[in-house]
Amino acid sequence: MAVSHVFSNTVANATGTVTIWNGATTSSVFATNLVRPGDWNSAHNQLMTISGNTAGSSTMSGTNIVFGGTNGISLSASSAAGAATMWIRGWPHVSFYQNMDIVQTDTQSIAAGSTSVAVMFAIAAPISASFIRIPCSFSTLSTNKGTSAASLSASANFGFTFNAVVYSLGTGGSSESLFSVASGSAGATFLNSISVAANGSQMSITQQMTFPVQGGSTTFSTQYSLSSAKMNFTNTWLSANFSGLRFLDIPFDNSLSPGQYWLVFGHSTSTATNSTGMIFATDNRATYRWHYAQSHPDLYFGIAGSSNLTSGWHMGAGSFSTAGGGTTSAFPLSAISSSDSLHKCVFQLVRLG
Repeated sequence: MAVSHVFSNTVANATGTVTIWNGATTSSVFATNLVRPGDWNSAHNQLMTISGNTAGSSTMSGTNIVFGGTNGISLSASSAAGAATMWIRGWPHVSFYQNMDIVQTDTQSIAAGSTSVAVMFAIAAPISASFIRIPCSFSTLSTNKGTSAASLSASANFGFTFNAVVYSLGTGGSSESLFSVASGSAGATFLNSISVAANGSQMSITQQMTFPVQGGSTTFSTQYSLSSAKMNFTNTWLSANFSGLRFLDIPFDNSLSPGQYWLVFGHSTSTATNSTGMIFATDNRATYRWHYAQSHPDLYFGIAGSSNLTSGWHMGAGSFSTAGGGTTSAFPLSAISSSDSLHKCVFQLVRLG
């Protein structure tokens, strides 16, 4: 953009020196030091500063400043008598994405534990998400334990840490490597606590589950008392609230531009207890079992001229050797290995609020 004069002066510019009369005396000056007719036809130099969500230089200068559109932004302009208009159009951020449109009836499952699961996906429009939603299966356990001592007061917990990291392929010499661009994690903890009276049979039990839901965290709890020679930890309330088919929501407050990505998902576990009388932290709890996925033909291909057919083929699915899925370090694409039936895991990117 530049400002120029509508009127074009055709009078020739003076050269050399000119004589100026100031009303009393005369003086000679170089013509180039004066405003000459042709100077009225020159465009004015412009300076512009941009701010906010910027990239590259924040200032522009010159006799003609050019605006350009990229990454889904389009510009258009029109001119009319006495007015000119420029429109800036961009793709609005969507608030929902699912990597698979149809889950067939032969859907299989894959567990994320000792290894992480990986799935390739592509988005056509920019998305802003507050959590990653993964359809999972959960089960519950219950247990009875003999009281190890009277007047016991103890607690134990079993914890999950779920990790989801999004990667994109590098370019040039790094085009066979994946680099993290966004990540999210969530913790889930199941707590058992008990207080046993001095007679060894009167006890009060509290159970509590803290779990990620829709980008936040929610706590569920129950308390009951009983008279028994054994510590009876029931899973009745767990079965009603956590067993079977459940959504796992991992906080993911990120935006992604259109492009091709990989999602690596995994989890790790931990236990803690404050008493040797509570060594059963892993016995009574709700537990993640598997992540729903669609299976593909269990076929392996090789490069022509090679007898190696064990490397598999990229169906956008596989397993990653790092347990827990929490790494954000770059790694080669070859670190994702083919899994049985080439399971392609299902997930959603969701924005609420």
